[in-house]
Amino acid sequence: MTDSLNVAVIGAGTSGLLTARELIREHHRVTVFEKSNKLGGTWLYEPRVESDDDVLHLDPNRSVVHSSLYSSLRTNLPRPLMGFSDYSLDDKSYGDPRTFPGHEEVLKLLQDFANEFRVTEVIRFNSEVVRVDSSDGGFVVEWKTMEVGSTEEVFDAVVVCNGHHTEPQVADDVPGIEEWSRKQVHSHNYRIPEPYRDQVVVVIGNGPSALDISQEIATVAKEVHLSSRSTNVKVTMLDGYKNMWQHSKINRVYDDGRVVFQDGYSIEANVILHCTGYKFHFPFLKMNNIVRADDNRVGPLYKHVFPPLLAPRLAFVGLTYNQGVLFRMFELQSKWVALVLSGKLLLPSEDEMLADVYKHYQEMEENGIPKWHTHSLAFKSEYVDWLAAQVGLEIEDRLKEIFGKLFAYYVSHPNPNGFRDLFQMLLMEKELELEKESVRKRNPIPYAVWLAGNGIGINSKVCLVRWKWNWNACKIPKLPFFFATVCNQTQIRSKWEDHLNEFLFRTVGNMGVQETGDDETKGAKNKFRRLDSELTDYGDDDLEVVQYNHTQQEKSKKARKYVFACAVFASLNNVLLGYDVGVMSGAIIFIQEDLKITELQEEILIGSLSVISILGSLAGGRISDAVGRKWSMGLAAIIFQIGAAIMTFAPTFQFLMVGRLLAGVGIGFGVMIAPVYIAEISPTISRGSFTSFPEIFINLGILLGYVSNYVFSGLSSHINWRIMLAVGILPSIFIAFAIFIIPESPRWLVMQNRVDEARSVLLKTNEIDSEAEERLSEILVSAGANTGDTAVWQELLTPTPPVRRMLLTGIGIQCFQQITGIDATVYYSPAILKTAGLQDKSNLLAATVAVGISKTAFIMVAILVIDKVGRKPLLFVSTIGMTFCLCGLAICLALFNKTAIGVGFVILLVCGNVAFFSIGIGPICGVLTSEIFPLRLRAQAFSLGAVGNRVCSGIVAMSFLSVSHAISMAGTFTIFTMISGLSVIFVYMFVPETKGKSLEQIESLFGNEHNWVEDEIELSDTQRLVPNQEKLAFIQ
Repeated sequence: MTDSLNVAVIGAGTSGLLTARELIREHHRVTVFEKSNKLGGTWLYEPRVESDDDVLHLDPNRSVVHSSLYSSLRTNLPRPLMGFSDYSLDDKSYGDPRTFPGHEEVLKLLQDFANEFRVTEVIRFNSEVVRVDSSDGGFVVEWKTMEVGSTEEVFDAVVVCNGHHTEPQVADDVPGIEEWSRKQVHSHNYRIPEPYRDQVVVVIGNGPSALDISQEIATVAKEVHLSSRSTNVKVTMLDGYKNMWQHSKINRVYDDGRVVFQDGYSIEANVILHCTGYKFHFPFLKMNNIVRADDNRVGPLYKHVFPPLLAPRLAFVGLTYNQGVLFRMFELQSKWVALVLSGKLLLPSEDEMLADVYKHYQEMEENGIPKWHTHSLAFKSEYVDWLAAQVGLEIEDRLKEIFGKLFAYYVSHPNPNGFRDLFQMLLMEKELELEKESVRKRNPIPYAVWLAGNGIGINSKVCLVRWKWNWNACKIPKLPFFFATVCNQTQIRSKWEDHLNEFLFRTVGNMGVQETGDDETKGAKNKFRRLDSELTDYGDDDLEVVQYNHTQQEKSKKARKYVFACAVFASLNNVLLGYDVGVMSGAIIFIQEDLKITELQEEILIGSLSVISILGSLAGGRISDAVGRKWSMGLAAIIFQIGAAIMTFAPTFQFLMVGRLLAGVGIGFGVMIAPVYIAEISPTISRGSFTSFPEIFINLGILLGYVSNYVFSGLSSHINWRIMLAVGILPSIFIAFAIFIIPESPRWLVMQNRVDEARSVLLKTNEIDSEAEERLSEILVSAGANTGDTAVWQELLTPTPPVRRMLLTGIGIQCFQQITGIDATVYYSPAILKTAGLQDKSNLLAATVAVGISKTAFIMVAILVIDKVGRKPLLFVSTIGMTFCLCGLAICLALFNKTAIGVGFVILLVCGNVAFFSIGIGPICGVLTSEIFPLRLRAQAFSLGAVGNRVCSGIVAMSFLSVSHAISMAGTFTIFTMISGLSVIFVYMFVPETKGKSLEQIESLFGNEHNWVEDEIELSDTQRLVPNQEKLAFIQ
């Protein structure tokens, strides 16, 4: 037996972790080198991608991203095959109970495995091996870190467990591919489908990943064409897809974008996506060609593991592929290496090993197998059986049977999700038969009743509730169990099963149901499931899944509450604007009496806030991009506090204006940031509701302002208006507190290259971890075009057609929100009611409270329905309703002036106008403007819209009284009516529907010049798809 060796393991992926575990078990001294800061290897998802400017000629000095996973990837093997002999994924669940789980589940398995077997303790993270060279009796390993630089150490043995999935293999043999001028990408750099929206994509490859990726891209792309390497494939449209076709091998591509297939058809493509696998890549090996990778053949290697000339001190684990029990095969290889290094197993002589290798090469050549398939096992079990015999660890027949059936299902159902779903059913049916037999043996009476029920047609579908329980030992009521077993598929059954499931979850969900018997284990996990004829990936009636759903619901509630709290705190700045609008409508009455200001000064005082807030809005975009969204909101609160304090103690009109100007800057600053922040932090499904919060708080502020007017109006005119204005300082105090609680915007964090912090925020604000990762991927893609502040303004001032359409929509809706006269209705509601005939100050202020209540109440309606009904329908209701109310006001003020009925109608119509405003254009204006711009432009483009909004508000507020005196108040509302009518046309022509789309998806809505205002983007089935033969249509 060999003494303990000092062994270097390169790579902390699956094979590296297994090798380290087995070496530790053999009492060797192990060091695992891992380039990244986390373990997992291939299963470590990284949203970041490499530059794919020239996928055919990769720069060897490029910044390499190790991960090749895409966000939605699911395993191709079921849980029983995704594990090790003593540590199986089949026995664990980390939040994804599907038989074919997502990649996150596998990574968590590997992390737990490494921790449990103390492998993590021997891993040197952030250590990249740059050289392995033979030395006297061992190997020199040189590695580098960011902190220390290069370091060398001599090891007795080296096991290479990396280099499998980082170097893309491309289809560079396609004629014309070097001259093809359009985009080419390798699947190594594929994460999400969004970059391929409205594109014509050619996918080269026919493996599981090619099919998975193609089907995912087809959900957003115009067309997807899947090109196999075979020459005898007939062009067919894939089942279930109207924009996806299977083709034979590509015949030639041309620099104008044409792709011609050997099946005779031609398309004009935007992107070629290579799903063509990877090259083995070991640049650190300096072995004078004793071991080298040539056309994906690493060798010579005895049994794909040991190079004969350097065995056993150099070994490779994990090179073999196309084997159903992949993880178990890696385990066998690693155990073999460990036992050989310990001297417990002996290798053949060097000559014998070389003879075996060259025999394998000769057999491949005779059978026409290309060199690059050297390490493919072609899903045969001989190699695995040989390894198992060497180390004394057999693969269970059950696992071989599962894979055999899986392979048959895959061949007959090449749709990845299709074969997964069908195989899920197969496993469940198998488990059902086993449990039916168990129930029959232990509980013959209820089983006989169930069987009889089936025989006479009571149970038309399979609805046996499966459970692990003992009829005699069960401590909970037996009748529900018995009834659920024999009932048929009726409403009664459904209700009973619902009650049963709830009862079981509450009663035994956390403690299990004890079983008795000689061979039974007490405290076994309680597990039950109803099996219908139509089976999905997993049913809600499986207790394990019920528990998962319960946990997921709790997490969802927590995420929603967290985002809700963030939206509330971020919207406090908007209370300031609303309060100022509301309070000034009443306070101005008493300011006139106390400071003796003129009507012109009154208009300037009221309207100046809107105009001066432009400075805050313009500065807000730049400052929020520089210091962050939340700290910008804090700065806005401080500026407003100073302005409000000056106004409170102002002895003259001039001092009042100074405070007013500072308050305007603070309000403009804060109001611009809040919707952007909330839109960037909210999950897609509820973004509309949360982004409406600023408008809610504006309305709440207006109502509070009206109430403040009414409450303090009884004081002396020298004191009351000062108290009214001073109360507005209170919300800004809460803002100062809030900024220490709420997180920073994840999109802003990505722009600052603080990706880990952004991921942490997204995990808190999204209900599902995979959704958070997908959002992060989309943000990274969107943020990739960020080119700095100067470039942003240059793009906004000289916009591309898509950006021009965004600006037209964003700035247009902001302007229409104000030029329809809402601020005149709110600021000057006492003056309007006074013109109608209401003279008493107390009644005037009481009526304004009714206006405030109407405005606030109807904003709640918008919040409840905006993410269900959509933005555009609410905008139609709002603008049309406002048009009728404004028209009614013009008529009443002209025909029923100074009459009791006129006063009543005017109050009703003013309330109706603000109600229709609040149900649509009020909240949706901010929602829409914060949604439509790409990340790199969002803050400053929103500030442009805010400028337009404030300019229009200022014009209306500073001219309303003057214009009303010149053409009468009825004439002024006639003008507002016509403008409101134009807003209906604007919404119809220029506003797209954004409901249910991520911010990055909304950006793509404006890329199509002709269909950018349609509710949905339609994917063409046949556009630009024509055969080479003249006058022959591709699809009749």
